[in-house]
Amino acid sequence: MARESEPVQQEAARQLSVRDRMSASTSFLAYGLQALVLYGHVADRVLWGWLLLVVASEAANGMLAVRLGRHTGDPVQRRRAVRWLAVALFCSGSSWGLTSLMPGLHGQYQLYMFNVLFLVVVGVISVHNLCLSWPALIAFNVGLMWPLLVAGAVYTMFLPLALVVTVAGEWTMVQIYGRTTRQLFLRSMRAHLATEAMAAQLRQKNEDLTQALAVIAEMADLDPLTQCLNRRALMRHLQEPVRHQRFGACFGIVLLDIDHFKQINDSRGHGVGDQVLVAVADCLRNHLRTQDCLARWGGEEFICLLADADGATVQAMAERLRRALAATAILPPPAELRVTASFGLALCRPGYPLDAVIDQADQAMYRAKHGGRNRVEA
Repeated sequence: MARESEPVQQEAARQLSVRDRMSASTSFLAYGLQALVLYGHVADRVLWGWLLLVVASEAANGMLAVRLGRHTGDPVQRRRAVRWLAVALFCSGSSWGLTSLMPGLHGQYQLYMFNVLFLVVVGVISVHNLCLSWPALIAFNVGLMWPLLVAGAVYTMFLPLALVVTVAGEWTMVQIYGRTTRQLFLRSMRAHLATEAMAAQLRQKNEDLTQALAVIAEMADLDPLTQCLNRRALMRHLQEPVRHQRFGACFGIVLLDIDHFKQINDSRGHGVGDQVLVAVADCLRNHLRTQDCLARWGGEEFICLLADADGATVQAMAERLRRALAATAILPPPAELRVTASFGLALCRPGYPLDAVIDQADQAMYRAKHGGRNRVEA
């Protein structure tokens, strides 16, 4: 596991912790069955002592597995937890294997060999639970098998060769099965983590793309100089049913044109002309209500849509905008510059064609121009 990438090591440690906790919490089924088989064939105090030893070792094993699960993200703590878990697993395996040294059991050949076979099965099952940590797997199976070797040496009259062969066979099976299973699990983890990383990258790219599209859509709707809606965006707002949802059944249209704007461009330059457009847009925006809408209609013309407004409201708002604009200093002294605008008003009611209403506002604006400028016509 040390040669694997850090994410793979973390996932392997997490799964080792989960599997070992589950093994420790369910192992009572196995050693309970083993105790039931041995009951009556060995002394009661020996059997109960062995049961207490197994329970204690499995409890310690489970607690250390929990500790490992808490430190999977810290490489130093993780390695230390795996080492302690390997020690606990050696003790746990030894407690299981000690049944082969129980007094009186070696004289009963069939029962003894059943017990040996039981231990081999436990060792093989441990491969699935512990293969993600080679030290843990080896520690448990060494603990499981050393009592068999001792039994083969102590009980010389009782098939020592069979016990040695059993230990060698189990050890070979653990080596082959354990390495193969470990590689399969690690390969699966790498593929899973790679898939998750690709999915995370894809999600991030989708979010970036969504944000970029939102920015593009906003840029497409805004006039780059004044940051007002452009004409195309405004016309989209005026389509049914968006219009009634946004502005109500009856709303006002205020169309205005900056007075003498061409002279400002010619005498002071287009840079000053741009400053005038920005200042006018800011002034209008600051004096409109939050539910109203401002757009640059074209050139030096702006249009305001006043939501849920009657004729008196539209007239009063237009006068307010006219006075505010006339009082705004575009350039500070000594090159002080102030501008005015001519306003044309119209009221859009249900059933009235929108183009006709806008045309009415446009005609009213030209009447204001011809009437002396800096005035409001409806």
